[in-house]
Amino acid sequence: MPNSENAEESAKHYLSSDNPADAIPYLIEAARQADYRCAYDTVIKHYRKALTLFQEQFDGREKEYYEARIGLSKALKFNGNYNEARLVLTETLARLKNWKAGAEFSIFKPNLAIILRELGDIRQREGAFDDALEYMDSGLDILNDESSLEISKLIQTINDRIAWIFFQQGELEKSFKTVHSAIESLGREDTDPATLASLHNTKGGISCQQGKNDEAIADTELSLKLYQGINNPRGMGIAFTNLGILNDINGNWPRAIDYYERAHELQKSIGDLENQARSLENLGALRMAIGNHKETRRVLLSALEIREKLGDKPGKAHSRASFAQQALIEKEFDEASSNAAMALELSKSVGSKETEVYALWVLAMVQAETDDLEKGLANAKKASQMARSGGLIDEEINCLRIVGILQARNGDISAAKHSLQDSIKLARLQMDPYRVALAHIELGKIYLNQYETEEPKLESTRRKAADSIQDAIAIFEALGATRNLKAAIVLKI
Repeated sequence: MPNSENAEESAKHYLSSDNPADAIPYLIEAARQADYRCAYDTVIKHYRKALTLFQEQFDGREKEYYEARIGLSKALKFNGNYNEARLVLTETLARLKNWKAGAEFSIFKPNLAIILRELGDIRQREGAFDDALEYMDSGLDILNDESSLEISKLIQTINDRIAWIFFQQGELEKSFKTVHSAIESLGREDTDPATLASLHNTKGGISCQQGKNDEAIADTELSLKLYQGINNPRGMGIAFTNLGILNDINGNWPRAIDYYERAHELQKSIGDLENQARSLENLGALRMAIGNHKETRRVLLSALEIREKLGDKPGKAHSRASFAQQALIEKEFDEASSNAAMALELSKSVGSKETEVYALWVLAMVQAETDDLEKGLANAKKASQMARSGGLIDEEINCLRIVGILQARNGDISAAKHSLQDSIKLARLQMDPYRVALAHIELGKIYLNQYETEEPKLESTRRKAADSIQDAIAIFEALGATRNLKAAIVLKI
């Protein structure tokens, strides 16, 4: 076993010796250390060098050879080089399947399963969720007849990825069952901390979607603690992002911005492009709510450019939906419509229900604003039903508000009030003051219009309008939602 403290120095020494192949174990150890720090460029450099030193017959170093190839593919994946990572894995899979040296073949079963897991992980990043699940299931099938602690840990990592895929598909019940089963499959002391942290990250996301913010925060903070315990900057960045989302929802915007910026800086420092894009888009959504249009567009464009580079179809779909919403706010309806259409097409192609619902309600508002109220209302109701049936409470809050707005425009005042009140109830359950205020302001508009047009004018109607608008103003002031606040003050009676 090489001395881990001096792996790079030892590798340099043997590379300049008469037998440079002796550097292989030191290069692999140096790559492991770099991987631990998420220094993926360095990981790639060391594994590439090690692989050039192996002889055709491996000199009894088969396990090291396959570790180097799989390690190289994972580092390429995390650096966003999906095509090259897939090529390395496919070549490795072909070589490994041809290695049938009697009983020794069982030694390589874990590597086969890892390769399939990694191929599946690349496909899910590209939005091919069905393909990804097939790879994951094949990996589990290979391990069915094996029983050891190491195999159990490997199975847990595959189930962690399966749970994440279900979550992205909006299959929250399947995702929760998989997460729960994976966490319970091993004792805390036997579970790899990074795997456990990832499982709790997904569990927190499920709770957030279901409006259980206290549970979401607890799981996300546990995930962060586990990642900090092993000094994993990539995982810490993910946890910071998710804590930013939860503080954003709860109305603690300064703290949310701090988490997003900490996440982005950390992700940028290690070259984690995929999660950089997520942090940027979350920052963009918050800037959108604050009303900083120029900064919103700049940040959203940066996220989209990263996702274009990665070939991240689910991410591109969400970025397009965000651009559509920003264009809608600025009344750039042609731009909003084209971006919403692109988001819908992409989200449907990858089976991302949450983004499809998001894009659909934005499109519904665009249609209503461009003289197609009937079609807009139909799409808003469709989006609301999709959100409800998928358990997507976060998006259902938005959909109910949009349905209420369009019902009011269509003259169905009673139904509009009901939809907006339902949106307020769900937003309160999720402890989301901003969206409570968004629905309150629309409810206030309805009561205000009734008061101004009804005869005789009823003080009770005026009071309902004033209370609803004032409730919204108080929240917007507390949050610093400048754009919304200006619009609400104009309505104040």
